[in-house]
Amino acid sequence: MNILVLTPLFPDHLNDQFGNFILDSIDSLCVIGHTVHVLVTRPFLQNVRFAMTRQGCSSIKMEMYDRGFSLFCVYYISIPRFYLRFFSNHLYSIGCAKAVRRIVAEQRIDVILAHTESTGYLACAVANQISIPVVTVVHGIETSWRYLYGAGQPAFLRKAFSRPDRLILVGEPLRDFVSNYVDSFDHIRIVHNGFRENGAELFRHRKVFERPDSVQMVSVSNLVDGKGIDVNLAALGRSEIRALPNWHYHIIGGGPLRSSLEAKARELQIAERVTFHGQCDQDVVFKFLSTCDLFCLPSSPESFGVAYLEAMAFGLLSIGVQGQGPSCFIEDGRTGILIRERDVDGLASQLKNIFSNPARYARMAETGHDYVWNNCTWRHHAESLSDVLYELVK
Repeated sequence: MNILVLTPLFPDHLNDQFGNFILDSIDSLCVIGHTVHVLVTRPFLQNVRFAMTRQGCSSIKMEMYDRGFSLFCVYYISIPRFYLRFFSNHLYSIGCAKAVRRIVAEQRIDVILAHTESTGYLACAVANQISIPVVTVVHGIETSWRYLYGAGQPAFLRKAFSRPDRLILVGEPLRDFVSNYVDSFDHIRIVHNGFRENGAELFRHRKVFERPDSVQMVSVSNLVDGKGIDVNLAALGRSEIRALPNWHYHIIGGGPLRSSLEAKARELQIAERVTFHGQCDQDVVFKFLSTCDLFCLPSSPESFGVAYLEAMAFGLLSIGVQGQGPSCFIEDGRTGILIRERDVDGLASQLKNIFSNPARYARMAETGHDYVWNNCTWRHHAESLSDVLYELVK
């Protein structure tokens, strides 16, 4: 199948975490035999004359062009922070539609696979002119009030979610959000993401909790509201857990809440046992996953949770939130642990049990590790995604 992937999310280099899951999805489609062309859409605010198609984006390294797909980029004008979003939507279409039509014609594209609802809206507008099926993938929920409720946005989102031939959600929790904008679920499919096998391959047989005197806990996320890092700190700050000498918490990621979280760790008197590592490249993240025992991220909302998958692929015991994306591969008490949303008491109880008797949880971590390797690789993703595409392209 000849696929055009439209995406605003794409890494600049192989260790770049921004949009790396999109690259992994594209690579997996190529591996199972599809021909893929990728058009990356990026804003350029400084000068209107740059809102044109180029063979590549100046920030994308050459290593990204030497892969199994062709890569193009289009620049467009945008207004930041979701101000006048209806106008930005119009500018997006003006800046990108011509490039989409050209690639569809030149490459004889069978189907357009658009990542994010804005790109899907663009794809549907073009497809309406040239009669080509569109599949839109929704990866998460943008919670900005201006994005959801600004002038024209509710109507825009209804069109973006209703018009594509298929609407793919990466996790079941997104169904409730999308239900506000669609009249029928007939065109909706669930296709989960995967994890990078090449990073975890060397550690397929690694055991965790082998040093009960040193349990290493880690989280990987942006430091923003909803990720639950404050919940982790509050649980670790409980006196009964502070009294246990055998744990250390590594926080990977940057964001606007870092200063307040560092202050909270000092306030709870656990700053010496919590290390903020900041934003890290993918290879550094993998290094931490290869040496830690426990991944804990009580994030809500969480559409899917690739970070949990990667941790489990490295053998770590993982803790997530009930009813959120990770619950599709974490079975509480069997492949990992699920707690209630923002349940500091519940998390503290779980952490106390783990730190007090880590060896007891080694088998649970191993079961979770085996499950994701057998069910959640990028190849599994590509096969499920292909099934959806073949519903439209015979």
